[in-house]
Amino acid sequence: MIRRPPRSTLSSSSAASDVYKRQARYDGEQMTVLLNGEEDLAARTRSGEYEPDLETVVHIGTWKRQHKMGKYFKGSLRELRFWRTSLPDARVAEVMDVFPEELDAQDPDLAGYWPMTEGGGRLIQDKTSNETHGYLVCSGPQSGWIHNRNAALELSQTGAYIELPGSANSLSLLHYREFTIEVWVHPYKPDAPVIGKFNTHVKGEYKLYINSECQLCFYREAPPFQLLRSTISIPLHEWTHIAVSYDGAQLCLYIMGQPAGSIVSSQLCAESTVAATEQPVHIGTWHRDGQVGKKFVGMIRELRIWGSCKSELDLQDSMFELDPAAISCRDHLLGYFPLDGGTERYIVDLSSNRNHGMLVGTASWVWIDGAKGGGSGAAIRRSGLEEGADTEQHSHDSVGYTNNK
Repeated sequence: MIRRPPRSTLSSSSAASDVYKRQARYDGEQMTVLLNGEEDLAARTRSGEYEPDLETVVHIGTWKRQHKMGKYFKGSLRELRFWRTSLPDARVAEVMDVFPEELDAQDPDLAGYWPMTEGGGRLIQDKTSNETHGYLVCSGPQSGWIHNRNAALELSQTGAYIELPGSANSLSLLHYREFTIEVWVHPYKPDAPVIGKFNTHVKGEYKLYINSECQLCFYREAPPFQLLRSTISIPLHEWTHIAVSYDGAQLCLYIMGQPAGSIVSSQLCAESTVAATEQPVHIGTWHRDGQVGKKFVGMIRELRIWGSCKSELDLQDSMFELDPAAISCRDHLLGYFPLDGGTERYIVDLSSNRNHGMLVGTASWVWIDGAKGGGSGAAIRRSGLEEGADTEQHSHDSVGYTNNK
């Protein structure tokens, strides 16, 4: 930690590749650092007051040196808090392990709070009333967000869903001779839409849902225009992997990787005279007479849409794979929504189509064991690229805050 004038520096060492909670504080006379709540007494340094700088923008993970970006932090960051007061040891220990939803972001002593748990996108939110939001600048295969394998999106009883506004063409399955849709669901009640590109009584293409008898159902607008129902039911209040696949001739349903029903279905492809509808894809609902219809109530995660037919063995091999970095690089991936932590409204598609969505209604990020997580398992990962790359092309990671004066 450095303050001026006079120039005062203090530091405390920590091993690489481990997770540490670090704090720096100033009580008006002395600076000190703490590691995992323990103060390094030997590192105490006296420091005086100085005139505030109201022009320089704050950066996280770097700062400027002679008007250019300097060195960059290499590792992962989360839970940055800036207090207007010197917290006593007891208060430091009290808030050190507090999750975002438990910390009072409106505490008058809290000047800025960036959990960095958005899980995707570029916006880095300041949870305090100051709203000093930032913008993530990053590039490189090892840069960006680390996703949380233990979180899911919970769609509430009052109704919520995800709209993918740019998906009308790229997620139209009319373009593919084969396809697969797979997802983990934890329904709280039956009659639950999972995903649909459909507008009942107007025009539609496909919809996957759980009916009133807890059967898995899939319908596509193709001959013989029959509804495919599963031969077994899906349990409520439990996690279940569900899937539908099409090989160009037959539709098949799968529940926990096991076949659960099939029917013959005609092929519609890009050469067909049938055009894709302008209806976008919705997760957790679909339209009915141009209005949002019934909504899924429960938890959902790991939604994947493929332009290929996944076999029973394929699904059994991949259903428990929860590595977004590996999955997002697979061939024939049309849409991939981990739904494992994010901002309140922004839903990330990790496929190359980038059909990012917006969350509508009341929902929350939760730990899979039921504890509220607020996406708190996510973090920003910063690359190990060497210093000196062209910063104008954003070859490193940093977060810039423009309203911090």
